[in-house]
Amino acid sequence: EASKRPAPGRLVGGTARLDAGLAEAGDYALWDVDVCRLRGRTVHARQCDDLAGVVSILATLDRMVVSAAPGHVIGLFTRAEEVGLVGAAAVARAGVLPKDALVVAVECSSMAGGRAEQGAGPIIRVGDVQHIFSPRVTMWMTQAARELAAEDPRFKYQRKLMEIGRAHV
Repeated sequence: EASKRPAPGRLVGGTARLDAGLAEAGDYALWDVDVCRLRGRTVHARQCDDLAGVVSILATLDRMVVSAAPGHVIGLFTRAEEVGLVGAAAVARAGVLPKDALVVAVECSSMAGGRAEQGAGPIIRVGDVQHIFSPRVTMWMTQAARELAAEDPRFKYQRKLMEIGRAHV
């Protein structure tokens, strides 16, 4: 059926063949794709999710400093989220963040299992398959997005429940 077909130009599956002796089980490898390429206003790169998150956090901190915005903000960079939020779990166990901290995760969101639409704006996640995120924070973010959309009709955002996920901590 048409709705189940992958989007044009999307990699759906693949097979990697390596010449004997070039790699062994457990070795790391990367696809032979461009490090970064621009197509119009779209960035194609193999490290978009983490890099975009880092850039947005640093840009936010920079703008706050330049504008002398009041508040206490921490930019936290963690590691190994794909294999179980290893860095975030370590921060949670160590109690590094204040107990009343408002935590906003900045990441790229998969279209799979969450019906996010690429190009339809940032996504406010209300929860995942196991948890509903803070209603107070979700409403605050939604109100901020509505205000941005009222100021600039070109601003789009999405509010989605991620239908996948797993216990990480």
